[in-house]
Formats: sequence, C-alpha cells, structure tokens
Amino acid sequence: MPFTDDTRRRLADHYRGLQHSSGAIEETALLRHNVLAIWAHEDIPEDFLDELRAEAGPVVRSNA
Repeated sequence: MPFTDDTRRRLADHYRGLQHSSGAIEETALLRHNVLAIWAHEDIPEDFLDELRAEAGPVVRSNA
C-alpha cells in the first residue's frame, strides 16, 4: 500500500487523538509509544514516525 499524503494525515490525526481511557498522561504516553512501535513493524516510513515522536516530546511524570 502506498504511503500517500492522505494516509499520512489520517495516521497523524489518529495518533494525535489517542488518549488512554484513564486520562493519565503517563498511560497515554505509553499507549502512543506502543502504537508507534506497531506502526514501525507495518512499514510506516521512519521519518514520519520520527516526526510524531518529536511532536510528542518527553513524558513528564507527576508525583501525585
């Protein structure tokens, strides 16, 4: 399957909309990390995955 601009947009929108059901930042970060790991095995271009990783930034843990 070709990786078109439409595919890129749809995957990016899906990724940005991901949120863990608990609402916890750490759990959402882990969910997004796992999605990127799965996509890496599905021949999604690495440069696209890198863009999403950079967009997410580091996870900041709370002490709560």
